[in-house]
Formats: sequence, C-alpha cells, structure tokens
Amino acid sequence: MKFLLTFTSSVLAASALIGFMPVRGESEIYRDVLRLHVIAESDSEEDQALKLKVRDAVLECTADAVSECRSFDDAYTAVEEMREEIEKKAAECVRANGGDCTVRVELGREEFPRRDYGNAVFPAGVYPSLRVILGEGNGKNWWCVLFPTVCVRFADA
Repeated sequence: MKFLLTFTSSVLAASALIGFMPVRGESEIYRDVLRLHVIAESDSEEDQALKLKVRDAVLECTADAVSECRSFDDAYTAVEEMREEIEKKAAECVRANGGDCTVRVELGREEFPRRDYGNAVFPAGVYPSLRVILGEGNGKNWWCVLFPTVCVRFADA
C-alpha cells in the first residue's frame, strides 16, 4: 500500500512538472522575443492613465529602431543602446502629464503569463524584457511584445 501511494504521488508530481516545461518550439520563442513591461506607480486612476501615456511614449520612441531589426539580437542591441533615451522620453512624458514620480528603465529577464495577441500566442515563461518602472512600481502593469513588433499592432489589447 505504501508503495502504491508513493508511486501515485510520484506520477502526479512528475505530471505537474511536465506541464510547466516548454513544449515543442516554445524555447525558441523565449529566445527570440523582447517583451515590454510598463509598471505604474500605484493603482490610482491617475497613475494608471499616466502608465498608458508612458507606454505610448516608449512605443513611439522605439518603433522605428525596433521595426527595422531583423533579429532578436539586433532588437535587443538597439533597445540597449537607446535605454537612456527611452528613460528620458518616459520621464518627459511623466512631467508633461503632471506626474512627479521617478522613472527607471531596465533590460533583463522576467516571468510573464500566457498572452494571446489575436493569432499570436505567447506561452507563460521567462522572457527578455524592457521594464519601465514608474515610481515604486506598486501599480498594475501593462505588457506586450516589443520585438517582433506586436506592441504597435496591439497597443490597446
């Protein structure tokens, strides 16, 4: 009886773990996609509206550079080289809209949930990302795919 319980528990645990592993082709997605993540100062109506304005400013700032890229490496390098410019544009947007919070722009890797963008599905997982954090970043966030340029087509998704 003890063996049966141990065996059943092991099978269930293995099944659960397999569900979190990338399926065929997903590991390539994680390597070839650059996500954009904008995090608001708070959940107040004003901070959430400001987050969307900053999102638009960042997309406008990066659109030409990213749309001309043919590979993830090119896109990541382009965004990395303009990180300070992106931060400056985001801060200008905050000030122009009456905000006084700080702005931090970081490139790194972070976990994202599954997201459907029309015909494109991006599985949950750890992706390279450009993070724009307003103030303490305690508010709701907004994310999309910066490269390939899904953000531009689905900015209101």
